[in-house]
Amino acid sequence: MEQNKKKIRLVTFVLSTLLTFCLVGCAWVTETREYPPVPPPQEQPAPTPEPPRTFPTPAGFVSDFADVLDDSSERGLETRLSKFQQGQKVDFAIATVLSTGPESIDEYSLEMTREWKVGSENGGLLLLVSIDDRKWRIQIDRKLETLVPNEEVRQIGELMVPDFKRKNYSAGLKKCVDSMITRLTKEMDKGSTKH
Repeated sequence: MEQNKKKIRLVTFVLSTLLTFCLVGCAWVTETREYPPVPPPQEQPAPTPEPPRTFPTPAGFVSDFADVLDDSSERGLETRLSKFQQGQKVDFAIATVLSTGPESIDEYSLEMTREWKVGSENGGLLLLVSIDDRKWRIQIDRKLETLVPNEEVRQIGELMVPDFKRKNYSAGLKKCVDSMITRLTKEMDKGSTKH
């Protein structure tokens, strides 16, 4: 019995000693473990600024970059807008594009109007149609805004939509152009008789 107790004490002593060494060893390993150095963050090159947008050179009063107008309709619109410019001294440009890309049609048409310098003695406007985006915009300058308020500009532009849905862009553009020219001519003639 006494011998068993001695064996138990001896085994207990050995086990506790081993356990102590294990714990001390583990603690030492934990404390002295080295981690590989973290490399400093690499410097990212400065983002390259986007080049300023450049638009194709206008082909005249009508620039059909999307190639949706037949030759006869394009010539008819060109003649109508040229006569309007000579008579009322107002630039009226039309442009068709496939898409305005990431830009909204409002931003795109405003930039195009500025770059093309659309405007004459009595003002100017640009009718932009973005085919794949299924959007249109009439960009009208301040000189003409008083003659044709925004709501009326929108209504005139909506005249194109039924024809555009049938992909008859020539007919839609003609309706819009005729309506806008009639409205502007009426208002400008009214203004000139007041003087």
